[in-house]
Amino acid sequence: MAAAGPSAALVLLLCSVAAVALADAAGTPDGSEEWGYVQVRPKAHMFWWLYHSPQRVDTTPWPTVLWLQGGPGASGVGYGNFMEIGPLDDELKPRATTWLAKADLLFVDNPVGTGFSYVDGGDRSLMARTDAEAARDLTALLCALYRDKPRLRASPLYIVAESYGGKFAVTTALAALRAIDQGRLRANLAGVALGDSWISPLDFVLSWGPLLYQVSRVDEMGLQQCNSVSAKIKDQVEKKQFTDAEASWSELENAESTDHRFTVCLLYPIANLTSSIFMLDLICATKGTMDWVQKLKWGGLNSFINSPRTPIYCSKEGQSGTQAFVKSYKNLKFYWILGAGHMVPIDNPCPALKMLADITRSPAKE
Repeated sequence: MAAAGPSAALVLLLCSVAAVALADAAGTPDGSEEWGYVQVRPKAHMFWWLYHSPQRVDTTPWPTVLWLQGGPGASGVGYGNFMEIGPLDDELKPRATTWLAKADLLFVDNPVGTGFSYVDGGDRSLMARTDAEAARDLTALLCALYRDKPRLRASPLYIVAESYGGKFAVTTALAALRAIDQGRLRANLAGVALGDSWISPLDFVLSWGPLLYQVSRVDEMGLQQCNSVSAKIKDQVEKKQFTDAEASWSELENAESTDHRFTVCLLYPIANLTSSIFMLDLICATKGTMDWVQKLKWGGLNSFINSPRTPIYCSKEGQSGTQAFVKSYKNLKFYWILGAGHMVPIDNPCPALKMLADITRSPAKE
């Protein structure tokens, strides 16, 4: 597509979204992009945008990535697309490290009420109120798309999520598998990737104090304060006092140290601890992630834990040398992306793209 094409398509989308809402779908003349709405339940409409990769190889199964943003309530169509992995950046310039080079990309505004997704009359009672409700809406969208677009059925589907999107990914994958078993969804669900995902809040909270102390962001007094509040949160969660636990979580967002106030930045990555402390992921800390992974009820867990880490290299300018590590056993992989903060594809795009190619077994050429 010529340089002016994507920009023109974007302007068309933004200026005619009301018209699109009345139709099943629209798209670019060359078929490289499609977008539209699905009524996932009465009076609830979910917006989607599908990109077909120009690198597609039809002789080998070509993957499709369903990208789920976090928040909850952040726009995948907006932020994930233009800020992170889509073909154009937020200035409508081509992105050199777009994930479209390795897979087709399906963005959605999830849950209903996010971005272009809406409910009739703005009736808040029609909004999804639980992860399970959001998963049912997403599954309804997938059922409609895979019914109407035969090309998708031959493509392995990978649900890739960021931050709170990990909750949506897990619940949606389970709902999608049920729909597949029931014959309602004709999709090949090949995998789920959880990036910096808020899966086990308690494990993350309990890791904060020791992690801050190790990087000298709190002193002994600050460590004691963090650990005390973390213990209180643990007790409140175990007693199902969730409102109190959330209030305590807000208290833990600030930790006092001698002559220094450290405010926890809400950074949510899959990242390993690096020398760039300002990029440190604290909310979904690596240690917290490892803690909940090590609690998985899976027969291969010990073999996974004892597997060696393999380095991931990049040779791009400014990103040479070891940029990440991966540990894997059978169908479980764990990635440490170095030098990354909240948004891994933004902070260190080269290993993020290599990670995607590895997960999806993309047949695209390097």
